[in-house]
Amino acid sequence: MWFWSADSVEQELFDLYAPALRSLGVNFNDEQLQDTLEASSYGLEDAFRSGIVVIRSRQLNHQRIT
Repeated sequence: MWFWSADSVEQELFDLYAPALRSLGVNFNDEQLQDTLEASSYGLEDAFRSGIVVIRSRQLNHQRIT
């Protein structure tokens, strides 16, 4: 994202996980999501992985994702 430097670990993780998250419907243009990502990067990889698991699980079980 624009608030991480191009060579940062955070940007590397974002580049790795963002395509999968986008394909699952995550909107990285959402201001609240951007604020959250900018405020804290602690546990970022775990958060991305967990997000993928939760979203995919809910999709498979036909649950609404809010």
